[in-house]
Amino acid sequence: MWETQTNPAVDGLYSVYFIDLNKGWIVGSYGTIITTTNGGINWTSQESRTGYDLNSVYFTDSNTGWAVGRSGTILHTTNGGATLLKKKCLVKYLLSFYSRRIIQTHLILQQE
Repeated sequence: MWETQTNPAVDGLYSVYFIDLNKGWIVGSYGTIITTTNGGINWTSQESRTGYDLNSVYFTDSNTGWAVGRSGTILHTTNGGATLLKKKCLVKYLLSFYSRRIIQTHLILQQE
């Protein structure tokens, strides 16, 4: 059953990913990242250090994840988003993961 949720961010939200029933992330415009640890009852902001729209988010476990967005922005975390490593992709408009294959490909990334 669907339940109405209040939008916890001021700007647009573009992608959501839950690693389990409780832990999830949402990304959106102007670098918005929000996270929940209780299935979406409460949300908190995470610092992205980018002003670019983030269009997709994916986690392989509760610690390791990626968010991608405009102008080739790639953010990577190994601690659930507490800190994010910003990378630049040679592709200027990386809009979505489409599948897990992007993580497995051999893209050349430059650390900013």
